[in-house]
Amino acid sequence: MDSIEQRISRIEARLDETNKRIDTLTLDMNRRFEDMAKRIESINADCKRYNSKDVAKSCRCKECYWKH
Repeated sequence: MDSIEQRISRIEARLDETNKRIDTLTLDMNRRFEDMAKRIESINADCKRYNSKDVAKSCRCKECYWKH
């Protein structure tokens, strides 16, 4: 049977691995959110037509979305 110290050591090692995975996932999600924010800004900057209701039905920029 394992000693308590060995069990604690294994648990700490698993905890370290879990923390590393969480850090990696956090960085990945932050990168994805930044990419989405850039895409949204690009869409909003490109949309000059948001006053037209016909265009607004297919356009997803925030001006079109909230106006119509």
